[in-house]
Amino acid sequence: IEGAQFSGVANSSKSANKAAQFAGIANAVKSGKTSVQLAGIANAAELSIVQAAGIANISDTTICQLAGITNIARKSKLQIGIVNISEEANVQVGLVNISKNGFMEVELAGGEFVHATASLRSGTDRLYGIVSLGYNFDDEFWAYGLGFGKAIGFGSNVGMNLEGIHYNLTTKKFKHKKYNGLVQLRPVFYYKVAKSLKLFAGPVANLY
Repeated sequence: IEGAQFSGVANSSKSANKAAQFAGIANAVKSGKTSVQLAGIANAAELSIVQAAGIANISDTTICQLAGITNIARKSKLQIGIVNISEEANVQVGLVNISKNGFMEVELAGGEFVHATASLRSGTDRLYGIVSLGYNFDDEFWAYGLGFGKAIGFGSNVGMNLEGIHYNLTTKKFKHKKYNGLVQLRPVFYYKVAKSLKLFAGPVANLY
């Protein structure tokens, strides 16, 4: 195929070159390069430029993957989904990002507005995702949110994280009648004291 395939259910090709596939359910290419795959559920290809699916994308090598749930690739330039998995990734945008050249960290922190937080950082130094849950003991409210950050290394053990997080604030029973939002901007400086331990501190700008 060097042209395009359109289907209400599924498209399949043994090999493709410069092909575009559009399907209501799924697209698949066994070998070769496919340019664009758009599907309501899933895409699978050996080499792809753009994959967009409602649930999942699978590719050996790809430039861009957009999925409602999961992206899987051996080598990728950009992955956007809830869960992104790649052996070698440049940029991953999602709640959980797994890559051999990336990292996954658990953060325990405290501040003056949200007194205690537990967060998961995952992705690469270029861009990583943040999932966070916190609590204010004085006013007794929960804060749960999502964010993104970028890591800047000044040396082997010293660096800086630039982060932005959006929190929703709610009662102890996770109930609220109207929107209560908190945006935090954090330039955080860290020092790596051990292989799996960092100490960090920095100012926080709160917009409530």
